[in-house]
Amino acid sequence: MVNKDNSGSTIICSASDCSNNGLCFGTKSSFTCACNLGFSGKKCENTPYPLCDASDCNNNGLCLGNKRSFLCACNLGFQGDRCEKKVGTLCDQKDCNGQGICLGTKEAFTCICNLGFMGKRCEAKFGIDGVPGAANGACELKDCNNNGLCIGTKAAPVCLCNPGFLGLRCELEPFCNSLVQCSGNGLCFGTTKKANCLCNLGWTGPTCLNFVGKK
Repeated sequence: MVNKDNSGSTIICSASDCSNNGLCFGTKSSFTCACNLGFSGKKCENTPYPLCDASDCNNNGLCLGNKRSFLCACNLGFQGDRCEKKVGTLCDQKDCNGQGICLGTKEAFTCICNLGFMGKRCEAKFGIDGVPGAANGACELKDCNNNGLCIGTKAAPVCLCNPGFLGLRCELEPFCNSLVQCSGNGLCFGTTKKANCLCNLGWTGPTCLNFVGKK
């Protein structure tokens, strides 16, 4: 049976049909309540339990849920339904040879190494010339003929060459530029430091700067 007012119109439900400020959808005779967070029941009549807190997890984890039903996300080094069991001693910087951040316990950990160090326990040294924290024995700019950035060690340098330079140690200089070394009046052969010009017809000189043709 559908409730109607004196005019014959269907009567829409209201907030008063749902407890605890729930939203009502439908008519007086058939409606659904959208309850506020934590409330439940057909008419939102069931009040929520207080939210749980860290003390419900023995202050060793994050509590998710309410006092009646919750889950504990335990901190590193603890386990159990309420994080009541200690499973190891937390690791520290010493476990990473003082050269990284340690995550885990003494029994099982991972090292996030500082710049200049690598390895399971940050025991291996490498470096980038000029970068703070680079380890002793790191390669230097001169290992790349001062023409590039050196990454690695003296024993095994890796060169990132400046634009134009080539070679494993950036020893090959950039090719010369006809517009620069030959004044745009000839073809250039060689490098920027040692260039030879093949001048166009009518031009002469080491850099093709002298015009001897007819104007």
